[in-house]
Amino acid sequence: MWCLLYKLVVIDIDGTLLNDDQQVTVRTKRALTEVLDKGIKVVFASGRSQHGIFKVIDELGIDTYLDYYICFNGANVINRKTQECISKNILKGIDLQEIYNWVNESGGFLYAFDHNSIVTAYHNEYATLEAAKNKLQVVKKDITSVNMQEDIFKIVIANRSEELDKLEKDIPNYFFNKYSIVRSHNNNLEFLNPFANKAKALNVIANSLELSLNEIVAFGDAGNDIEMIKIAGKGIAMGNAFHDVKEIADYITDTNNNDGVAKALEKFVLI
Repeated sequence: MWCLLYKLVVIDIDGTLLNDDQQVTVRTKRALTEVLDKGIKVVFASGRSQHGIFKVIDELGIDTYLDYYICFNGANVINRKTQECISKNILKGIDLQEIYNWVNESGGFLYAFDHNSIVTAYHNEYATLEAAKNKLQVVKKDITSVNMQEDIFKIVIANRSEELDKLEKDIPNYFFNKYSIVRSHNNNLEFLNPFANKAKALNVIANSLELSLNEIVAFGDAGNDIEMIKIAGKGIAMGNAFHDVKEIADYITDTNNNDGVAKALEKFVLI
């Protein structure tokens, strides 16, 4: 029976590649190694900074096999070998000020990523956890005095899930024209450049590698993965994925705690 030979596997990190203990299981490591040994390319597509992605790549020991990685939910696409940024769609300090002023009235804990740190008006547990995951420092700043032209890669509002559900309903309509707004986690609401998403980043990589989107398998679990899963030849939702992610996926695998990535790779790629 004829089957499509996939040439690129794109994997979200948190909630997908990593289990809830922030580990890559033995079975998933083995499956990834076998994929790479077959000459199939692997790209990690994450909401993390490049430092946070490096942390995972280093633990896997597969750095030399990778050509690209997608940071900040598609705001940056980096060529691993040259460290050149081949696609950059970011925000500015003026955007941070605008969103900060709205959050002050609406509620929530705001932090943002600049070039070297996580910026926040006041320390909070969400920013601290994000800093550890991304190997960055938290810098306390007066957001109202941030340089309006300063580069900001993404802005995050964090809170309990039920509080963010309420907050989402109060987002000003004009924000949807100015920003790409996604839930990357139940506790996170992220604001990005309107041209920044994982699907657009994946298109950049596919063009660079001269691959058809039909030759790509993509894995994800959250709202920031939806567009990427939609355009891939095989879009796979994790068993722990958001309901709307599962609805648009071609296939639903097991959860991140039960080797969902490995099981789908074995079924569709390692054949």
